[in-house]
Amino acid sequence: MGERSTYARPRQNLILQHVELETANEFILKHHRHHGAIPWHRFSIGAEMHGNLVGVAVVGRPLSGQHQDRWVEVTRMASDGTPNVCSFLYGAAARAAFALGFARIQTYILASETGASLKASGWKFSHITKPPSAWHGRRPNPAHLRGSKQLWFQGEETAEDWNVSDWGDATRARLNRKRRTHERRRNQTRPPPRQCMNCGDRFFAARIDAKTCSPRCRKALQRKRELSRRWLR
Repeated sequence: MGERSTYARPRQNLILQHVELETANEFILKHHRHHGAIPWHRFSIGAEMHGNLVGVAVVGRPLSGQHQDRWVEVTRMASDGTPNVCSFLYGAAARAAFALGFARIQTYILASETGASLKASGWKFSHITKPPSAWHGRRPNPAHLRGSKQLWFQGEETAEDWNVSDWGDATRARLNRKRRTHERRRNQTRPPPRQCMNCGDRFFAARIDAKTCSPRCRKALQRKRELSRRWLR
């Protein structure tokens, strides 16, 4: 059985290694600022220094649902604060994805982040995504996931990708300001959430007279009212 292949940078003493998803999730739960564990992946890699795991990257399928067989996405990136670990892992993840035959690797970061690690590892800025809804079904999205995201990539380009050299940091900053202004105005004009009369969950009503969060709850509330009328007779 052959020895495990590693990629080392003597200057930093960082060694690339394969890690299992369980090990990566344990590290993510301990060190990631705003994300938790993830239940699936295509592969996971880690950075080791002096025998200690100092960073992990989990690469999985694209969350958008498109190009599932040709693209991959870095869904989690975490480090313990050791310098240059994130850029080391981003570069290694891209090389591994292309070696496995994938045409593109991408990742999303918060709009408030600088993307310095991605720039250092040769990734390109694509665009700023539209902010998602504050609620996902019956469950509210966490506050840090409600804003816009930056999409960065390596490999195959699409019509939505912006070239950083063409647009520049000044244009990116202007677009970020416009996006934040739009989010602030939308949050100010949006009516407050209501409480479902059947299950008690909070929801944003599409109609003025809406009293339930879903058709299922509306039917259940109707059945409760019918039973109460029968008992009162």
